[in-house]
Amino acid sequence: YIKETAFENIFRFDFSSYFEGSLEDIFENFEQNKFWEIKPNLSHEKFDEEKAKEYAKQYYELLEDAVRIRLRADVKVGSALSGGLDSSSIVYLVNKLLKEQDKEELQETFSSVYKSDGTQECDESYFIDIMALKLGVHSNQIEPKEDEIPSQIEKMIWHLENPPDNSLMSSWHTFKLVASTDVKVTLDGQGADEQLGGYLPYLLNYISSLSIVDMFSQAKKCLQIPNSSKYVFVGLCLGIYRVLFGEKFLKFTIKNIFKRDFETNLNKKLGIDTMGSLITLIHYADHTSMAFSIESRMPFMDYRLVEFLASVPACYKMRDGWTKYLARLAFDGKLPDEINWRKDKMGWPIPENYWFRGNLKEWFIKQIKSSKLVDRYNIDIEEQLEVTQRLNKPLNEAYNRYDSIGYREHTAEEEKQAEKEYERCKAEYE
Repeated sequence: YIKETAFENIFRFDFSSYFEGSLEDIFENFEQNKFWEIKPNLSHEKFDEEKAKEYAKQYYELLEDAVRIRLRADVKVGSALSGGLDSSSIVYLVNKLLKEQDKEELQETFSSVYKSDGTQECDESYFIDIMALKLGVHSNQIEPKEDEIPSQIEKMIWHLENPPDNSLMSSWHTFKLVASTDVKVTLDGQGADEQLGGYLPYLLNYISSLSIVDMFSQAKKCLQIPNSSKYVFVGLCLGIYRVLFGEKFLKFTIKNIFKRDFETNLNKKLGIDTMGSLITLIHYADHTSMAFSIESRMPFMDYRLVEFLASVPACYKMRDGWTKYLARLAFDGKLPDEINWRKDKMGWPIPENYWFRGNLKEWFIKQIKSSKLVDRYNIDIEEQLEVTQRLNKPLNEAYNRYDSIGYREHTAEEEKQAEKEYERCKAEYE
């Protein structure tokens, strides 16, 4: 999130802020006042099992009430379902509340899936189907058509008015699917990852902040998370450096060598992202949903829940090799174990590599070549694509072998070899 936009002299108004003044003040003395901000718990509290259960209970009750409030509507309400923990939690609660209100109609869920050859690495229909079967909801699914992607991207850009950092085709088609029904409002799972530590890079902040004993024990358990080894190793290095030289010198070193800020406190980093990168994602969701006249409501952004999660010590958000530990504890026994205790994190993936290095390659190159920015820096986009396309196939194959190994009986050595091969292909690709 930044104040600047793609339009000259057009800036975003700060969130959770207000302006009070005359018409003349807008042009001569414009000053925004912030009326609310996150106050994260920066303590290094030790994990306590009884407190974890109490926090999980409070989390569940707050989220349920946030969902209940957002179900108020005089039009039909549905839910976007990706197959992950967050959207599944929302779908579960919507289902529970509808039954309590004696609503007989099935809940409608909406999902983008990728079942075609070459795109399956982005497909989460296995988990979507588990949830639909468990709850008895009506699962609406759509698979983007490759030949329609160029026109859909152009429409998406027109509605966003600012260029996103990916094609947004999963969310775009999900809301396109919603618009084909009589549902006008959806409850969606946006916002949990930034508040509960759901992304792999947060392992850097978590591991590097621990005591030397906890650092190694938790790092070992975090290695159970798919694709985590790089973050675990770097987190360990940063943590050891912090123990030896102090936190201030660690931040000073990173700032001077890598030209970036780094937070060893997980909760502080989550607070920064909630008030930063999450705002960008909310803008994406708002624009892509309203492009189809659909209202997207986000229970995880209920201010009571946001304030509560900011107050929860970091040790309850990452624990024993589990991201979003608090949320998993809250929904244990409610959601299927395959979803609640799912190790991998996909997050609405899009098969852009397959599209733009395959049948849409010429269209993609034409769009990039027409860019004045590419022309200014004399970038050979075709040469770049040839190299990445050559390395992309073995990377996808290695990923599929590693990802699928958890769904069959296997030895620890087989899993270790699959991960090693995937990491090798990934490093070569990068």
